[in-house]
Amino acid sequence: MPCCLSKGESALVAYAKTGVRHVDQGPQRLFPMYTVSLDVLLKMVMVEPHEKLKAKGLLVEYLNRMGRAVFVSHQWARKNHPDPDFRQFRVLQDALKHAMYNLHTICIDLKTQALGTGAQDLPTSELFSEALYFWYDYFSAPQLESVHTGSKTSNLADAINSIPTYVAECSFFFALCPIVEDPDQERVLSPQSWGRRGWCRVERVCRELGQDVSWILIKSSTSLELIVATGGGGLGGGPAGEAEFSVDEDRKTLGPVVKGALHRKLWKLLEAQDFVNYRLLLNLQSFYLRGLPVDAEHEIIPGFEANRRPGSPSLVVQKFLYQNGFLSATEMDSNGWAPVHYAALHGDAAIMHGLLELRADPNCNTEKDQKRVGAPPGIPALNLCLFFNNNDAARQLIFARAEVSYEGTVAVPLHVAVEADNVEGIRMLLEAGCDVHVTNVFGNHGTAVTQALMCGSVVALKEILRAGFRVDFSKSGGLNYAMFLRGGSAEMVCKLVNLRADVNQVFDAWGDSTLLGILTSAASFAYRCGSVTSFSKFGYHSQGATPLMFAIITAQYSGAAALVAEGADLSCRNARGYSVADLAREFPVPDFLMRALEGDPTECKRLYQLESRGSLVGM
Repeated sequence: MPCCLSKGESALVAYAKTGVRHVDQGPQRLFPMYTVSLDVLLKMVMVEPHEKLKAKGLLVEYLNRMGRAVFVSHQWARKNHPDPDFRQFRVLQDALKHAMYNLHTICIDLKTQALGTGAQDLPTSELFSEALYFWYDYFSAPQLESVHTGSKTSNLADAINSIPTYVAECSFFFALCPIVEDPDQERVLSPQSWGRRGWCRVERVCRELGQDVSWILIKSSTSLELIVATGGGGLGGGPAGEAEFSVDEDRKTLGPVVKGALHRKLWKLLEAQDFVNYRLLLNLQSFYLRGLPVDAEHEIIPGFEANRRPGSPSLVVQKFLYQNGFLSATEMDSNGWAPVHYAALHGDAAIMHGLLELRADPNCNTEKDQKRVGAPPGIPALNLCLFFNNNDAARQLIFARAEVSYEGTVAVPLHVAVEADNVEGIRMLLEAGCDVHVTNVFGNHGTAVTQALMCGSVVALKEILRAGFRVDFSKSGGLNYAMFLRGGSAEMVCKLVNLRADVNQVFDAWGDSTLLGILTSAASFAYRCGSVTSFSKFGYHSQGATPLMFAIITAQYSGAAALVAEGADLSCRNARGYSVADLAREFPVPDFLMRALEGDPTECKRLYQLESRGSLVGM
């Protein structure tokens, strides 16, 4: 049945209008927010611990009136020191100088632009409009004590519990993720490895719970991208509790930190009467807290009274509608989202089942986009379930005959499950009759395999191939697609080469898909007219490009190193006559890649060997 708009006033709206304020008005600084100024940061030649910089008088406690603060999230190279060789930090310094002197804007990442959510680039004039102060854990928080001391509190524990405060007070959030071999040469630090770390995910979640969800990904001294969607635009987007922790007890430490940040944000949204984002976050709690030893709090609005008359909805559905401010199972809110869409985020199968019993439409699509989750308009509830791995709720939709194919659209459920690396969801869709070869608006090149390649979904790729997807990787241009968005990892290159993919496959947008040809041509035209964005640069150079060229254009340096190690031809030119070296000058690359282009691929081969260990297992 069609979704409709209710005109009544819910308990949610009425409660918010009372002007109620939560007792806990925000996270407190349990430990001072120590920072260094931009000038001090740029003069550093080594990363020293908090105690040393404090003794030197280089740390200042940040206050809002001083200017703007930047939170720097990064992966530690060693257990006792984040950057002993100063390689990551030097990239941070150089990237800041590059932004100051060479960039007018920091562009939205290519994936977000492709989704067409309307997000805007960040002018560098905005970044440097006021004095900048930087929070970096090693010199901003105590290092000569342990958080697991057995005592009730410590300065380090207080600093950890203050992380949501620090992030909230920072105008900008940097994820410092250059390709760096660790000092012991046992692993490679990269954007992908940063996204797998539990502490890094917690920091990213705290940013997403702030006023501004955007953050800046620093891949190299010259590669800075603006990420705006919840879940990191596919980078480190999983729950913090399902990430990697060196010390498992850290999950217990960080659980209350994340829950507290969620709870405070919910109350702020309620007080601001921002009901759309309140509903969004209320139901995403289960996702954010998955894997952490804490429970979500879904009953915030007081005064609920159960209707126990015969024929009334189940108690769980009554509570859900009451807490979300809906008067019926079929109405839509001001953002064009219905209860089934929020139930899809929540993930409770009983709630979804109850809504469907009340004649909620299992195929009701969203009418507007939602930037906080990177969702364009026209998304069915099934896709939301699959993206957030809420498979029990998805199963209820399928039982209610939700469409499982959406052939030829932008909302193919199988492709969403693939993007999320949701193997259970993939199997469920195929069992329900979805064709493994189902295509989206891009036709024969808009397949589940293409989606897996672009999103770096290695596990999903294995499942799709196991399910019988037929593809000749020697002719399909798989490595090109892998280098488009987020699939440019050494692991993906290793797997595709093992499947006989051509490392020098030339890309033909028009030959692959008419729509893709139109889009890349339009982007190319925009670039020639002076519009410099991630997508316009991509479109301008795409025709005739090879996988290595795409890896350079999209700054996927792990993939580029892997392609070099696998013998990619460095003399190729694209349709505009650009060679690989020409593109490396236009899109400056890290030193290890430049050395390879100059004839010494040794470092690329070593990085590839480290990153691809075990990648052939199971394919």
